This record gives sequence, structure tokens and C-alpha cells, in this order.
Amino acid sequence: MVAGDGALPAAVREDVLLLVSELVTNAVRQVGDDSGQSLRVDLRFWPRRVRVGVVDQRTRVRPVRARLQRDELGGHGLFLVDQIADRWGVSHTASGTCVWFEIEFAG
Repeated sequence: MVAGDGALPAAVREDVLLLVSELVTNAVRQVGDDSGQSLRVDLRFWPRRVRVGVVDQRTRVRPVRARLQRDELGGHGLFLVDQIADRWGVSHTASGTCVWFEIEFAG
């Protein structure tokens, strides 16, 4: 797993964990309290890149990066993804929506 096995440099690992936390939180908020829904976190590693996708069962929902207000506690998820990740996007399949990001790092 990403959190402690040494597969990623420490700084990258911290960024990945932060962004995964933000995307999972967004997905849970979007799905609401429908206990029949699920989500999945996909990880893919390359020698100098990691890609993470958070997949939920929403179909055709396009996450939108909110305009941040100075004193708001929430709404920072996609802003952080946009600022930290090298690339990110949204893809849709028959089974749901995937918000993904990639972070590159020195090998």
C-alpha cells in the first residue's frame, strides 16, 4: 500500500494520501447516505509516476472545482488536486465516475 511500504518518496506519499482523502470525501458527499453505493480506489505505479483513481457509482456527474471563499472550511478538494497533481481528470464508464490524478517523481 502507498502509506508505508516505501514504494514512493515520503513527500509524494504525503501528497497522494492527501489527494486520495479529498477525492474519497468528495465521492462520499456526492453519493450521500445511500448505503447501496460503493466506491473504489485504484492505484497504478510506474517507475516515476503514480496514478490514483477514485471510482464511484455516480453516472455522468462532472465534479466541478468550487470557487474558494476565504473563510470556508470545505470545497478545497479539487483545488488541491489541481494545485498538487501533474495531471488530473474525470472519466465516465457504465459503472460510474472516476476522478483521477497523476503525480510524477524522481526515480
